[in-house]
Amino acid sequence: MKLRALPTALSAASYTMTDLGSLGYGVSRGFGINAGGEVVGQSYTNKTIEVACGRHICTEHIYHAFSWAAGKMTDLGALGGAGSFSEAFAVNRAGDVAGGSGGDVFLVHDGKMTSLGPGSASGISDLGEIAGGASGHAFVISGGTRTTLPDLSNYGCCPVGLSGASGINNGHQVAGGSDNAQGYVHAVLWQNGTITGLGTLAGPRIAPFAQGTATAISNLGQVTGWAQTNSYATHGFVYSNGTMTGIGSIGPEAVNDHGVVAGYGP
Repeated sequence: MKLRALPTALSAASYTMTDLGSLGYGVSRGFGINAGGEVVGQSYTNKTIEVACGRHICTEHIYHAFSWAAGKMTDLGALGGAGSFSEAFAVNRAGDVAGGSGGDVFLVHDGKMTSLGPGSASGISDLGEIAGGASGHAFVISGGTRTTLPDLSNYGCCPVGLSGASGINNGHQVAGGSDNAQGYVHAVLWQNGTITGLGTLAGPRIAPFAQGTATAISNLGQVTGWAQTNSYATHGFVYSNGTMTGIGSIGPEAVNDHGVVAGYGP
């Protein structure tokens, strides 16, 4: 994982890596963290189910959503009970957790997992608003009401296009990706029910055919993600005040309110 600061550089600091453990089988993945250091993700348990593998029966370990805080990993369970899978993708300041299980969005509040209907959640704001996707379309759940977000175009098989949300901030802004009129995914920002294409790192001639998507948004409205250049190379970007700036070959996954981007890359 790499950190990149925009526009100020990170001061010299030392970091400690902590093994969060697992729910029993030794494998876990962290997908989200809040300001208090609570981590959420997916971890394999010791429980197994039998699944068909062609002519044979295979054994598969079940994974569950977890939260980790103060040195303790907690199994958040799954919708559907024993034999069901779940994974958590986001946690807010209050410790509310959002993710997906059994094809449904879930919210964990005060330790109780509740289904919010079809799809999976990718982000939750400190206001409790949840962003995610279902049936190929981005949505927001606010105050118990689900709203399907508009797409850039109606390209493809359907009356509407395809889109997906990746994050939501405390300003009700949602970042993600949506197909354009040519059928190529572009990074987008939704605000007040309106979708804005953020473009790519390619010039005007290549731009409609280059691709990109947003992976995260800060509370200040800075968006990060990846986009293609004129040579169709994939670079990370930060979008701020109407301008997309390339940040090299890093693959961004998160951006904080100080403009620091975290991701992966060579």
